[in-house]
Amino acid sequence: MRVIDEHGEAAVHIRDIAAACGVTSPIVYKAYGSREGLIVAAHTERYISSWRETAHDVPEAIMAANTVDELKAVIAGAIRAILGPERHIHRRTRHEILGSLVHHEALEKAVVEQLALMRDRFGNAFEAARQKGLVRPDLNGATAFMWYIGQIEGRFLIELDMAGVDEATWNRIFLEAVFFSLFEDPSVPAPI
Repeated sequence: MRVIDEHGEAAVHIRDIAAACGVTSPIVYKAYGSREGLIVAAHTERYISSWRETAHDVPEAIMAANTVDELKAVIAGAIRAILGPERHIHRRTRHEILGSLVHHEALEKAVVEQLALMRDRFGNAFEAARQKGLVRPDLNGATAFMWYIGQIEGRFLIELDMAGVDEATWNRIFLEAVFFSLFEDPSVPAPI
């Protein structure tokens, strides 16, 4: 992962990776099958770890909410954390990986599997919230989550040219859209 982060895929050489890990090249081949397998594993972990630090505990927090206000606070907090400027590098990493899917069929399969796991976790959490009457009754949590992921990934586009976009306005519009889609009420709680 570090080699790809610092120098790109072209710099991945099995013998160098093996030496850095203190093993022989055959050990790396046995673990990953090929250079391609190593790259797929590294990109998959880079993709999932880019979400892990801000979104990992969110499904449990959604399920723990017992009131609409509690749920709104959870959602607003998670979104604000994800929109922070320090998260730009994570969105950039995910775009790099998503672009690599064109050339790596195995990577596409691995990323789709990881997205399905996230979709199911969040979908189940939103279903629990729907059962409690905390979100709109017609909400399909899995679909709403995938829409949300698409919006977060799209945020990278404004970060390419911040001079042309008012970031605060983009954030407000995004938060209001999320809250309307979940609660039919675009009002967002004050910063947490």
